[in-house]
Formats: sequence, structure tokens, C-alpha cells
Amino acid sequence: MSEGEKGEKTGLQELFLDYVGNSLKLDPETSPEISVDMIVDVLAAEFPDLVMALASENFLRGYSQALQDMEDLQEKESQLPNEDKKIELKVTE
Repeated sequence: MSEGEKGEKTGLQELFLDYVGNSLKLDPETSPEISVDMIVDVLAAEFPDLVMALASENFLRGYSQALQDMEDLQEKESQLPNEDKKIELKVTE
């Protein structure tokens, strides 16, 4: 995260970024950027329960959104004339 992208860093952000950099033994001179992947790696090592809760919530929201999108598409297709309806494909294992 560069300062230009997100503006001024707060004290907590500085503390957190320093912690991640120190945990991964990064040299600020050679690798000044800390990526989201690096942050997730440190969080997963230090707070596995938190990362699991976030991942679970993210999965459930994504699944819920997919179901809502599917319902919306079916609603739109039901309003089309028969000749404009798409062919329904079923995936079998």
C-alpha cells in the first residue's frame, strides 16, 4: 500500500505495517511495499480464527449474492417472449 493510493497513514496503520514488515523480515530499503498477500499471511499466522471467520463470511456473502443473481436472471428470462428465452443448460457430474 503506497501512501499516494490511500492518503495519510494513521498510527494504527503504521504500527500494523511495521509489524508485518518486521514479521516477514523485510528490509525497508529493498522492499518498501507491503502487499495485501503479505498482510493476510501474517494475519493467518497470528490470528487464524479471525482469518477463518472473515473467509467464512466472505464465502457466505458471495454464495448469497450468486443465488440472488440467479433469481434475478430467472425473473428477467421469465419476462421474455418464448422465442427469446435462452436454452437451459444443466451441469451433471
